[in-house]
Amino acid sequence: MNILVITATYPPSANGVAVSTKRTVSELRKRGHRVVVYGPKLIGSRETDYVSTPTIRIGSFGLRDYPIAIPHSVRTMVDRLPAVRWDIIHVHHPVIAGPFAIKLGKKLCVPVVFTYHTQYDQYIEHFVGLPQFMKRWLHKWIYQGVLLSTVRSFDGVIATTTWLKKILEKSISGTPVYYASTAGLTTPFLVSQSKQLLRKKLGLPLDEPVFLSVSRLSKEKRTDILLRGFLHWAQRHHKGILIIIGDGANRRHLEAIASRSPHHHRVKFMGKIPNEKLQSWYSSADVFLYSSITDTIGINILEAMSAGLPVVAPDHITTREIIVSGSNGVLYKGDASKMAKAIDMTIARRNIMAKQALAISKKYHISTTVRELMNIYETVIGEHKKSI
Repeated sequence: MNILVITATYPPSANGVAVSTKRTVSELRKRGHRVVVYGPKLIGSRETDYVSTPTIRIGSFGLRDYPIAIPHSVRTMVDRLPAVRWDIIHVHHPVIAGPFAIKLGKKLCVPVVFTYHTQYDQYIEHFVGLPQFMKRWLHKWIYQGVLLSTVRSFDGVIATTTWLKKILEKSISGTPVYYASTAGLTTPFLVSQSKQLLRKKLGLPLDEPVFLSVSRLSKEKRTDILLRGFLHWAQRHHKGILIIIGDGANRRHLEAIASRSPHHHRVKFMGKIPNEKLQSWYSSADVFLYSSITDTIGINILEAMSAGLPVVAPDHITTREIIVSGSNGVLYKGDASKMAKAIDMTIARRNIMAKQALAISKKYHISTTVRELMNIYETVIGEHKKSI
């Protein structure tokens, strides 16, 4: 197949959409497909079959990982693309990139599919400083109006979880909705070296529990709840540290929360670490802590599970897709004290849960997720040919 991928974020950006898109593109190319990526200008890296959009980068407000990609005109884009017969366009963002992909698809006479990566309606709740009536207005205008209208125009929409597929089938009835996970784990994040050796290399304590969080540090990720939960647990346990990997606009706020606690020295902010260097950090930890309820699927949860880490997370539709409470982690409802109890339960059964976590992660290997995606491509292409 000749596949055109349109995205607004791509490595070296470290967010989930960028990482999963790159993994999928690489696997498709390994299988012999021609994949051209149209995305933001790359910094510090080069890639064959990559066409750059005009790009605006904002270094503040935690937006460094999310450049603003401004597409060329459709006519200019057609001239910049390789002269091949395209089979399908796969777009990963509904705003700006979405309408552009639809116009390009009509010009090239090929179908366009869209992966619904994010609960966009939930993000509106995290606009800082806006009164509630403005948030309601934005939800009605942007989400129900502009965004869903664009989504209904695609030839197919790909849900990244089974629960999201059911929701989309109701909200955009008439548009085909398919399921294919974006997790796409290429290799387990479990390192063969012992935890003791890894911890020595990373400068971590050898004889106490190590908890890990890997996340963009923005308000909607709710890392403050995760942090307060750990600090509450730390009041009753003299040993145990929390490693927070990631960066973002909310980092200073999180550091301030930690600094006010007598256990501040047990929280380590490591900043951004490239995905390909996370294996040692995952494998050196004992338990993974997760807090977001806005992601459709937590790729970092599956990465942690592939390293044998049970996961402590809020009990929510977004986490129940992967975590079976008491089996491969513990889900909790409530405040920091409830999270602290969940941590205790996880530590008590860590070895048993680690085996279940590894087993679940294998279901999300790149070979499985790309096979699901290829089936969708073939279905959409077939339906498009019937309509011509």
